[in-house]
Amino acid sequence: FSSGEVSTVSLNIGAGKPVATSLVTFQANLDATSPAIPNTVTFDPLNDDTYTDQSPSTVYDSLGVPHRLTTYFVANAATPPTRSWTVHHYITDDGVPPVSLDTTPPATITFDSAGELISPADGKLTLAPYSTGTAAASIDITMDLKGTTQLNNEYAPNILKQNGLPAGTFTDIKIDDQGVILANFSNGGSSPLGRIVMTRFTNPQGLSKLGDGAWAETSTSGAPLSGAATEGIFGAIQSGSLEQSNVDLTKQLVSLIVAQQTYQANSQTIQTENSSIQTILQLG
Repeated sequence: FSSGEVSTVSLNIGAGKPVATSLVTFQANLDATSPAIPNTVTFDPLNDDTYTDQSPSTVYDSLGVPHRLTTYFVANAATPPTRSWTVHHYITDDGVPPVSLDTTPPATITFDSAGELISPADGKLTLAPYSTGTAAASIDITMDLKGTTQLNNEYAPNILKQNGLPAGTFTDIKIDDQGVILANFSNGGSSPLGRIVMTRFTNPQGLSKLGDGAWAETSTSGAPLSGAATEGIFGAIQSGSLEQSNVDLTKQLVSLIVAQQTYQANSQTIQTENSSIQTILQLG
């Protein structure tokens, strides 16, 4: 945002746009004691005898339509001090045959003798593009398996997340500590609408009070200096917070009680004086 171009923020907000999935982060432990599946067995996503473990995840195309991406792990025979696993990826939407996203040959991952992932070095697998057969663009997904281990423990997915979003509707407005105004949507996404410009003066005490919380620039205050929150001499913004009073409410309440008691005592004095005068007049 440019603090030099100040304009009114528009809240003309439409729907939250969908975002196609491009990255799936998946971290799990593969059981090191899993028996190897012979090379003669042909992998079949519909036959659980042909793979060791599997985990589904939801991904989205460019129109926000969800698809189920299932990752299958096939344990290979160990080649000490390492062991590899073949990884298959299929779109397994309900009501349609599974569609392979495997490359040729299918991806493999390798673990060392400590159960750490050593291949691929960055833990990333590039899947074949998936054509949805609709107006949506093909889905190009990278699978990040960094942190996946092979230890003597049962199969357990630990992290599974993706960066796609379905279409959403507007829910609320939020302002972060840097003054950026964000429109939030029901799909978990957000869209920046603008940024609040902050202004300070060389001598704030020289401002002229106009009333109702408004102040005006004077020759004593100096010219206004504009900038953004958290930058340079400008502080952060606390959204949704009320400015704290600089008055001690407890002290003021005590003073009010004392003043009330003093008033009541004075009232009694005046009433006693009036009664005395009336008595004197009657005796006279």
